[in-house]
Amino acid sequence: MREELKKLQTLLAKEKRKTDRVTLPLEMEFAMSGRNRWHRPLAIEDISGGGMRFLSPVPLTRGQVISLKLKLPDEQKPFSVDADVIWNSQPENTHSGSSSYPAYLTGIRFHKMSPQDRQKFVFYVSRTILSEYLDQHGDIHVKS
Repeated sequence: MREELKKLQTLLAKEKRKTDRVTLPLEMEFAMSGRNRWHRPLAIEDISGGGMRFLSPVPLTRGQVISLKLKLPDEQKPFSVDADVIWNSQPENTHSGSSSYPAYLTGIRFHKMSPQDRQKFVFYVSRTILSEYLDQHGDIHVKS
């Protein structure tokens, strides 16, 4: 296991981000802080142990705090975490059937995650990265 962690660190050191980002199966809902209306993202683009990028059906503002409910595939109940909106894009038109609606590409950074939830979340992300990049012999294969 220690050698696998060293290989993962080597792989992640090649990235400029603090943590590697991957696409993961994950259920998520979010609400603007202080509001009770929950939204589902149109798509989760990528995720890491420190944040995520997703297509929002509603505009969010840089610096805004949002509340998230995240449900990992292996867990029965979702856990809650707050996040800061780090950046957002101008709306793009997203199409579904004959309908067109705006979608806002948004990047967030997690905070206020309980130690237990953070451990579960980071373990899930790390395990997924390892299964994607390590072969059965423990050799790293970076997909381009």
